[in-house]
Amino acid sequence: MRDLRAAALFLLGALTGAAGWMLVTNRAMEHLHYALEQSKIQNDRLTDELNGLRDKLNQQNAERRVRAVRVVARTDDHFAEIAIIRFGKDQMKSLIGKSIDSLEEHPDLITGLVDGRTVQVDGHAWTVRVRSVVIGETVHLYLEGQPALPQPPAVPYQPAP
Repeated sequence: MRDLRAAALFLLGALTGAAGWMLVTNRAMEHLHYALEQSKIQNDRLTDELNGLRDKLNQQNAERRVRAVRVVARTDDHFAEIAIIRFGKDQMKSLIGKSIDSLEEHPDLITGLVDGRTVQVDGHAWTVRVRSVVIGETVHLYLEGQPALPQPPAVPYQPAP
């Protein structure tokens, strides 16, 4: 009976220690995952910049064109920030190669692509707001993410009899 009790206490201690170790390593893994995602964003930005510089080198035309897009986001959640940056970059890819003059004439085109849109992050909705846009060979887009307000359920349409 004593041996059984000692074995049970040993197993309980081992289980408690393993659970504590998992908590410590989980936090470290989240930090590493965040660092990896930030590195991917920086890699995408540098790749876009490199492609823009290559285009500029090969360009013979004097018309100014958008070469790259840089997106900066600000939120309370790091993972939502990454998702909003990716969303902004995906929406702005269509602007690369467009005339800067046409974008300067219609700056609302840029904000209309992103402002007020909703991004899903880990089951939570975030509303994207455009804080400012700088138009040039590199378009700088400054975004802010806010938790989206819950949407009321849709009421089905019923025609009058």
